[in-house]
Amino acid sequence: MCGDVYLPGYINVNMEIPDVSYLAEERPDLRDANVGIFPDRYYNRAYKDAIHNKRAVICDIYDDVRMLDKFPDDSVDEIVCIQGIEHLSYSDATAALIRWHKLLKDTGKLYLTVPDMPAVAEMYVKAVKYGYEDDIKWCYNEIYGTQRGAGDFHLSGYDRDLIRDTLTIAGYGTINFLHSFHDYPALFVEAMK
Repeated sequence: MCGDVYLPGYINVNMEIPDVSYLAEERPDLRDANVGIFPDRYYNRAYKDAIHNKRAVICDIYDDVRMLDKFPDDSVDEIVCIQGIEHLSYSDATAALIRWHKLLKDTGKLYLTVPDMPAVAEMYVKAVKYGYEDDIKWCYNEIYGTQRGAGDFHLSGYDRDLIRDTLTIAGYGTINFLHSFHDYPALFVEAMK
């Protein structure tokens, strides 16, 4: 799932959303404006400035990210899902993680980030206490999604235990929590087949 950051060297996949998502080959201007490097320089601009701005989703192919039917089993080295599965219900997220597990080669890895809900809650309490309006708005976005359009709603939330348990149910063996590259509360997880 690529969202609004385009990752060179990967096959960027997203659902087709009218007037929001575009194929990179058709819109190289948007691709070039949204290039990121995972995980070193994932964001190419200040992400918080984009809270209320509708940004284009740039991808190489359209596919249902829950199923990724265009890829055969045991064919993928690495899957990167940045702030994606919280846009799915718990049952859809679990089904997607099971499907992605089947897609990965034996040595394949899944990298994903999700909002760290306990840390978001702590951030919210501090923001309210000290009147940090921008942080309050940011917390709402992390809890509910930006709601700027189709797919911009959060349907699930995770803490370390829940994401670990969900990945275990989906069949992943080794699960590591890495230092998050986000500048807001997020869990960064590496899961191996």
